Amino acid sequence: MISDEVRQRVAEAFAGFVGNADATHALKRSLLVGLSKDPPSLDKTFLFSGPPSTGKSDLARRVNKCLGLPFVQLDGRALRSREKLFEMIDDSLASRQMSPRKIEDRGGMPVFQYPAVCVYVDEVHLIGQGVQQSLLTLLERDDCSVVLEYGSIRKVAMMLGSAYLFATTKPADLERAFRSRCSELVLNRYSSEEVSTMVKRRFPDLPHDMIKSVAGSSRLTPRIAFDISSDLMDEIAISEDDDLRAALRRVLRGRGILAENGITRNDLRYLQVLRNRKPVGEAAILSMLGDIDRSVIQDDVEPFLLREGYIGISEKGRQITLKGCDVLESVK
Repeated sequence: MISDEVRQRVAEAFAGFVGNADATHALKRSLLVGLSKDPPSLDKTFLFSGPPSTGKSDLARRVNKCLGLPFVQLDGRALRSREKLFEMIDDSLASRQMSPRKIEDRGGMPVFQYPAVCVYVDEVHLIGQGVQQSLLTLLERDDCSVVLEYGSIRKVAMMLGSAYLFATTKPADLERAFRSRCSELVLNRYSSEEVSTMVKRRFPDLPHDMIKSVAGSSRLTPRIAFDISSDLMDEIAISEDDDLRAALRRVLRGRGILAENGITRNDLRYLQVLRNRKPVGEAAILSMLGDIDRSVIQDDVEPFLLREGYIGISEKGRQITLKGCDVLESVK
């Protein structure tokens, strides 16, 4: 039986979250069941997968708000070993004046029971394969332990009741065994209406038509939409006229955004490479756009151009579409 107190606790933690209703419902269901246990615990390891800026970190913080555990947050690049993870766990516990306690010896090694914590790892696919494998026993609900080695000193850490939340934009890059120990929740990109709702809540004084334009120019990325809105409010404050559309254009141009659908100078440079309408290989494109970071092209520029229908990809390479040609002519 789920108590009213638990229901209210979960509802408050997720109040105001916009989008990805199915994934949010799955999280809330697990939390409602988990918080009703004695002792409370989350019985699944969740893997949030999806494009950047779809709420993965926000969901992790809301889950931990429900659990009320010491929160350890790190990027996959920083997780170089299981010992590094436990250094961060120890620091988090120490900040709350909490510490593990020895409960027994096992095979000549001391076994320490750790207080429950919530660990969130962003871009978890960046963890090395060997480190992923070293964490498998920790993620097994029937085990929850890991052997730690500090030089000649070895010990066993027991992590009963702890919660693990992972996020990735590239789930296919994860080790199969690691991924199989997670319950994957796929997060989708926000819609224009959802981003507009978020902007309206933060900037209620912006007119509705301006909010829609801000959402589109941000490529439906809330963080960027908030930044544009903040700049727009400042631009309006210093402007000597009431032309809000002109104020928005000045803000967007200052950020390298050339149109209200979010197209940028980098996008146009990419399209210029394909202007002859012949397929061009990825390596050649990256070489010709060598001053633009590879990750920007692969994770931002290409996905946007594909979504907008400005380019197509085949075995022969990338090729501009008629729509992309029109953009080259119309956007300057």
